[in-house]
Amino acid sequence: MIDQVIPMELAEGMSRIEFNEPTAFYYNNGELTYSSYMPNNTQLNGGPFASKVYTAPVWCQAFDWFRKRGYHILVDNMDEENGDWSYKIEYGYVHEEDGLFSIQEARIKCLTKLIEIRELLRA
Repeated sequence: MIDQVIPMELAEGMSRIEFNEPTAFYYNNGELTYSSYMPNNTQLNGGPFASKVYTAPVWCQAFDWFRKRGYHILVDNMDEENGDWSYKIEYGYVHEEDGLFSIQEARIKCLTKLIEIRELLRA
């Protein structure tokens, strides 16, 4: 199950765009921890050196959050023999990238681009 959790950098990005869904995992000081629920950006111990806590959704939950907001997302294996992965995002315009080497690379690049698009639209 841990391999299905998004990386910490993306969890931080999701919190910037106000992802605040209950998740089974969260990052605390870069360490992945199990919990029933922990809200984003919770300050621990107070003060200027408090650590940030970010909820850590699994891939499906992160992509579903965007789909509920009207984004059309596809992460696909274009060539099973050669491991050629791609992703496509449609939200007012189309962004796609192919020639990726693994599902993990395709997921990371896709979610990174989704966060970037969402941040630009909120600016």
